[in-house]
Amino acid sequence: MSKKDIPFIAIGNEELENQPKISKFAICPKCKKKHKVKYGIDAKTKKKSKMLGFVNCGKESYLVAVNGKKLK
Repeated sequence: MSKKDIPFIAIGNEELENQPKISKFAICPKCKKKHKVKYGIDAKTKKKSKMLGFVNCGKESYLVAVNGKKLK
């Protein structure tokens, strides 16, 4: 995998402040069906972190929330 293949995303605080909080389920950006939102683990505390929320659709994962706020 080259650096060109690695996805990049930039989101400013001002873009998130007016977004609603993410619920337990979110609409998948790929299939448009509801999937349960899952979260990553904080590397330091080893506890679930709401920094990044994602849904699984088949074998792929899609980012749907940052800091508990829904992405557009």
